[in-house]
Amino acid sequence: MKEKVEKLVIIILTLILFSLIIFSVFSFIRKKECEKVQIVYNVENKEVIYEQSVSDSIIGAIDTKIEQKINVKGKYINTIGIKFATYDRINDAIYRFVIKKGDEFIVNYEFNSKDVKNSEYTYFQFNDILIDDDYVFVIEALSISADNIITAYENSSTKELTYILYK
Repeated sequence: MKEKVEKLVIIILTLILFSLIIFSVFSFIRKKECEKVQIVYNVENKEVIYEQSVSDSIIGAIDTKIEQKINVKGKYINTIGIKFATYDRINDAIYRFVIKKGDEFIVNYEFNSKDVKNSEYTYFQFNDILIDDDYVFVIEALSISADNIITAYENSSTKELTYILYK
């Protein structure tokens, strides 16, 4: 009986150890994926693939999430510039930038809104993505308060966010 209990304990400990190893590997992979995305400030040498530059309105506080369909197909992109507004203050709320194809997350990057400048584009750079289907990008609020929030510009006629796609 004692031998069976010892074997059972060894099996349970092995499973726990295996689970911790798997969790660590997936966490490392996820962190590496996030490291592939960065905010950049210089896009001078990039080719503009699509631009919606009308910014005659703001959408209001981004306190949950916003989605924008990527309006181009059959092109590679590696940077998206989104025109944000900070309500003319320095914020430090945490947001997530996501590019999705259906339910699949292609890009998943958390950023601090202190990196966002008022009434300027914020450029998210990532590995090349072929936009071959219906893709959307999402800005999702993760940790905010009423006086620590950002917004984004849009075209008031089309309700399309003000953004630029680059390669």
